[in-house]
Amino acid sequence: MATTTSRRPEEKTERGLLRVLLVEDEPDDAELIIRELRRAGLGFRWIRVDTRPDYLEALRDPPDVVLSDHTLPQFSAIEALRLLRQQGSDIPFILVTGTQSEQVAAQCLKEGADDYLLKGNLHRLPAAIANAVRRREAEHARMRAEQERRQTAERYRVISEVASDFAYAARVEPDGKISLEWVTDAFTRVTGYSSGDSLGGFTGRLLPIHPDDYAAARAHIERLLAGHPDAREFRILTRSGDARWLAVRARPVWDGARLRVTRIYGAARDITERQRAEVALHRTADLLQAIVNSSPFAIVAYDLDNRIQMWNAAAERMFGWTASEVLGSEPPHRVPAEGVEFRELRRRVLAGESVRDVEARRHKRDDGELDVTISADPLRDASGKLIGWVNLLTDITERKRAREQLEEQRHDLAEAQELAHVGSWVWDIKTGVARWSAELARIHGLEPRETETVREAVLERIHPDDRARVAELIDTALRDKAGFAFQYRIVRPDGTERILQTRGEVVVDSAGQPIRMRGAAQDITEQSQALQAVEAGREELRQLARRLQQIREEERARISREIHDELGQCLTGLKMDLAWVGTKLKPGQEPLRERNDAMIGLVDSTIDTVRRIAAELRPGLLDDLGLQAAMEWQANEFTRRAGVDVTLELEAGDGSLPPEVSTAIFRIFQEALTNVARHASAHHVTARLARDEGALLLSVHDDGRGLSEADRPGRRSLGILGMRERARALGGDVTVNGAPDQGTTVTARIPVSSYL
Repeated sequence: MATTTSRRPEEKTERGLLRVLLVEDEPDDAELIIRELRRAGLGFRWIRVDTRPDYLEALRDPPDVVLSDHTLPQFSAIEALRLLRQQGSDIPFILVTGTQSEQVAAQCLKEGADDYLLKGNLHRLPAAIANAVRRREAEHARMRAEQERRQTAERYRVISEVASDFAYAARVEPDGKISLEWVTDAFTRVTGYSSGDSLGGFTGRLLPIHPDDYAAARAHIERLLAGHPDAREFRILTRSGDARWLAVRARPVWDGARLRVTRIYGAARDITERQRAEVALHRTADLLQAIVNSSPFAIVAYDLDNRIQMWNAAAERMFGWTASEVLGSEPPHRVPAEGVEFRELRRRVLAGESVRDVEARRHKRDDGELDVTISADPLRDASGKLIGWVNLLTDITERKRAREQLEEQRHDLAEAQELAHVGSWVWDIKTGVARWSAELARIHGLEPRETETVREAVLERIHPDDRARVAELIDTALRDKAGFAFQYRIVRPDGTERILQTRGEVVVDSAGQPIRMRGAAQDITEQSQALQAVEAGREELRQLARRLQQIREEERARISREIHDELGQCLTGLKMDLAWVGTKLKPGQEPLRERNDAMIGLVDSTIDTVRRIAAELRPGLLDDLGLQAAMEWQANEFTRRAGVDVTLELEAGDGSLPPEVSTAIFRIFQEALTNVARHASAHHVTARLARDEGALLLSVHDDGRGLSEADRPGRRSLGILGMRERARALGGDVTVNGAPDQGTTVTARIPVSSYL
C-alpha cells in the first residue's frame, strides 16, 4: 500500500483535502494519474492498493473518490465496485483503464460506476473527479432537505392525528404541476392509502379522484391556481376500490411577489354516509318508478273511490289510453258486462285479501277487447291505513288463442297417429314412469286414452322371445346416450301378436346425464306380412330361375351330345365316302379330283364347327375333367378368337363341387370374357379362382378402358343380370367395379362351405 499527500488549500471537500483511493498494480501508471491530477492543480491525498485485503482496509477510512484499473493480477474493477456498493457507500467510482472496450464500460456503468476513462486520455480525469464529487455533495444536500421536510410533515401529522377529518399540503411547481407534500393520518383511515402511498402518487390530481368526478376536481384545482379559495364535494377511490364522498375546503398560498401560487393547503371531511343516505333515498324512488314503468304487466292503482292513481307504460301499451288521460278518473277499460266481476274483485281486495290470476275481459281504446288475468292487492300508507288497491294485469289473448290452437293440434295429431297407426311415448328416467299417447294404447289393445305405466309393465307387454333383446337395446341407448331404432313384437290382452317399429332418442340434462327417453312406435304388422310375402315370392322366383338354368344347362348338354354324336358321325361317314370316291377316280379326271378334295376340306371345316358349337353349348371338359380344365380351355379359346391374353390363377381345386356350382362359375367366367371382348378394348385379362372363408371367389380383371358413370351396369345390362341371377340362385352375389382408364373387375362370390 502506498500513501502520498499533495496539498492545495483551495481544493477541499466537505471534510478538507480530496482523498483519492487508487486501485492500480502498475506504479508507473499510478504515477501518470497522480501527475495529471497535480498538473490540474487539485489539492488531494492519495493511497494506492492492488489487492483485495488492502482495498478493504483502505475503505475503513472512506475516501472521497475511487480510481480503479480494470484488470489486476488478483483483483478487478468490477469486484472493487461491487464491494464498495455492498457496503452501502455512494463514494464516486471512476474506471481508469488501458483497455478500450464498450462491453467493459457498459458493465461498469451498469454496476454503478460514475465514469469511464482510458489511460491514454487522462486530461479529462480532473474534471470527471470534480463532477462526481459535486454530484455526491448535491445528493447529500438533497437528502438533508428531504429529512427536514419529513420532520416538518411529522410535526403536522402529530398535530392532526387526533382529528377525524384530514388535512393536506400540496406543492405547485413553476410549470403548473401539483403534488402532495404531506397528509394527516386521517387520510389513511378514510382512503386506505398510507402517507407514503399518497405523496407523489396522485400527481396532478392531489387525491385519487373517482373518474366520474374528474371535471369537478379539475374545476376545484383551476380555481385554486387562480388564487381563489374553493370548497367542493366529489368522490375519491379508496385503496380497496370503494368510492367515498369528501367535502373539501382549500386555499392557495402565493409567493412573496404574488406572481404565482406555490402551495395549496386544504382539509377534507368524509361525507360518504350522508351522501349514501341521500342517494339511497333517490335510488329507491327511481327504482320503484323504473320497475313500474318497465314492468311487462299493466299496473293500475285505484283509490277507495275507484279513481285511477297509477297507470304505467305497460297499461298504456295494453289498453291505448295514456296516463294523463286516465289519472283521477274511473277505469275506462272496464267492460260493463264484467261489472259484477269488478265489484266482487274490489270487495275481496278491500277486505284485505290478495287475489291471484282471475281471468277477465277488458276494453281497448280502439273498441277492441282482450283477455287478461288480474292479480290484486290492497294498498296501505305508512301507518297501515287502507288507501286503495292495485291491479297487475297480464294480456293472455295470444296465450289463450295459442292454447286453443294447441288443443286443436293435439286433436289433429291424435287423428294423424290413428290414421298412420303411430303412437308416441315419453319415459321419465328419474321416476320410471312412461306416458303413452292414446294411439299407442290402442295399438297395444288398451283403451284409446293417454296411459301412464312403468318400464316393467311395458316389458311385460313385449313378446317373451323379444323381451331380453329390447331391454338390452334400451340399456345400450341409455349408456351411449344415442338414438335407436328397432323392431319387436307385442302380445295384446286378447293374445294376438303385433309387430312394432320404434324410433327414439335419449334426452340429457346440462351435465350430460340422461333424464328421459322419447320416441314413436308404429304398427307395421301388415307391412311386415306383406314384405314376408314378397320375400317368399322372390325366393320362389329364385328357385324357378335356378331350375330354369338347370334345365337350360341339361338341354344344352343334350343338344351338344346329339350334335357331337349324330351330326359328327354323319360328317365323318361323309368324309370317308368322299375319300373312297377319290380313290376311284382315274387319271385325266383332275377337275373331279379337285372338286372331291374341296368337298373333303369343307367336311373337315364343318366337323370343326360342329365341335366348337357343341363345346360352347356345353364343354365336355366341364363334365369330364372339371371346372379348372374347362376354364383353361375357355381362356385359350378366348385368346385365339379375341387376341387378348388371359392369365389364370387357379388356387382352388374342383374338390367335390356339385355340377350346378361348377356350371355357374364357368358361365359367369364365360360371360365376363364376352363383356371384355365387346366393351373393354383390353390387352390382358387376369382371372383368379380361390377359396375365401367358406366361399368360392372368382375375380376377372381387365386392363381396358374401365367404367364411366354412363357405363355403370343397370337393370338393362342383361349379361350382368344373368351373372347375378346365377350367383343369387346359389346364395351368392356378383359385383362389377371399375374406373375410367383403370380397367374393370367382375367378382363372383358363391358360398360352398357345405360342399368343401
